[in-house]
Amino acid sequence: AMAHVRNGVAQLARRSRTPVLISGEFGAGKRHCARALHCSTYPEGEFFELDGPARLLELERRRNSLRVQRGTQAFGLTVFLHELCDAPVTMQLALSRLLSEQSFPMRVVVSSSRSLSLAARDGLVRADLAFSFPATIQLPPLRDRLEDMPELVRHFAELAAARTKAPITHFSDEAIERLEEHSWPGNVAELQQVVSNLSEEFGPSTIEAEDVPEFDQRKSGVSFRLPVGGIHFAELERELIAQALTMAENNQTRAARLLGLTRDQLRYRLAKFEIASGAAR
Repeated sequence: AMAHVRNGVAQLARRSRTPVLISGEFGAGKRHCARALHCSTYPEGEFFELDGPARLLELERRRNSLRVQRGTQAFGLTVFLHELCDAPVTMQLALSRLLSEQSFPMRVVVSSSRSLSLAARDGLVRADLAFSFPATIQLPPLRDRLEDMPELVRHFAELAAARTKAPITHFSDEAIERLEEHSWPGNVAELQQVVSNLSEEFGPSTIEAEDVPEFDQRKSGVSFRLPVGGIHFAELERELIAQALTMAENNQTRAARLLGLTRDQLRYRLAKFEIASGAAR
């Protein structure tokens, strides 16, 4: 599946100014694909991400600077907007104007987790933008490319080791098979978080199948109905955190996993409720 994506990137690299839509589910790696397309098209150019309205002024300055350097294709500009359907009107208008820019090598790339035509129908995207991207790269979800799992796990373990300056955590074949059983609704972004958490928890040892969390059980959960009289949410949240710490024998990483949180999110709540993990009970 990813070989097909790479072939598409290579073909579009030769069409250096063609606007491109990268579509795929949340967490599928659309930003990474946009950067790969940029590096293939303008290897010495600039990748500019429009990640907020405040960047519009900076983009105009960069465009003015690059107009002076109108040289070879290699020194072009890629303008990338992640999740077009969530962009405010001001950014969509600016993007529409960019698409008519031809004064120097530049490509506009957007990503979306939704159909642009349906988004335009619902008023989320300008009608002209919905049909302004003649080339599309469709990223497959992780569940459709499980053959990549060993490589991805190794890569994310290496990133975690580099970040913590610790030896790499290894995953046994059985642990990889256990990961392949999960449906991965959060795609590679979710996998990276899981590998990072396990690497942090187990360090330079080898992860076995029994160390991998029970994803499906946690995903199915228990249906909860709000009582007629309501609840005191803060007290319930505090009690759930205390129970998770008890079940995890005060291991914060495991407790966070039970609650569907990152360890930083759990630590924030521990401070908020003034809970000492060793005294959770």
